[in-house]
Amino acid sequence: MSSKGRRSPRDSALAALQRLSRERPHINDLWAIVVDAEEKLANDFAFVLVLAAAVEQALELAISSHFVLDEEAAERMFDDQSNGSLGTFAAKIKMGFALGIYEKHVRDELDMIRVIRNVFAHHKGAISFESDGIKDGCNTLFIPNKWRLVHQDTPQTAEERFYNSVRMLYVYLEDPLPPQPKKFETHPFYSALRK
Repeated sequence: MSSKGRRSPRDSALAALQRLSRERPHINDLWAIVVDAEEKLANDFAFVLVLAAAVEQALELAISSHFVLDEEAAERMFDDQSNGSLGTFAAKIKMGFALGIYEKHVRDELDMIRVIRNVFAHHKGAISFESDGIKDGCNTLFIPNKWRLVHQDTPQTAEERFYNSVRMLYVYLEDPLPPQPKKFETHPFYSALRK
C-alpha cells in the first residue's frame, strides 16, 4: 500500500495509461491513418479495430461540436474509464442520432461498423472478412452502394465494403456543421417583451 500522497509505480502507470487513452490525434493525422490503413495494417483484426476507432473519434468530434461545455467537461463525457455518459461507441451512436447529426440509415450503418468491430475484438477464434457473419454484416452496409471514390468500382469484397463505408462516414462526421446555440435574446417572446 502506498503512503498518503504518494503513488505506487502501478498507480502512476495506470494514471499515465488512462491519460494516454484519452489523447486524440489531430483530425488530419487520423485521416492519414484511415487512408493508409489498407497498405499499412497487416491483418483484418488490426484493420477493423483501427478504422472503427477512427470513425468513433470522428463521431466524438461531431457530437462535441454541439456542446456548450468546456473542453475538460466534454472529455469527461467521453471518458470510458470513469463511466462518462458517452464512453461507449453505442452511446455515441445514439447521441449523434438524437442530436440530428445523421439520419436513421446512417445510425444503422455506424451500428453495423460497431458490431463488426466488437466481433473482431471479442471473438475467441480466428475471424476475418471471409467469415460468414462478417461478410453478411458488410453486405448490409449501404454506403458502398451509393458513394465511392471517382476512380473506384463498386466495392465487392467485405473488406472493400467496410473500408469504403468507414472512409465515407469519417469524412461525413469529421466536419459537421455545428448548430448555433439558441439565445434567449433572439427568441420572439423576448423581443415582444422589449417593445
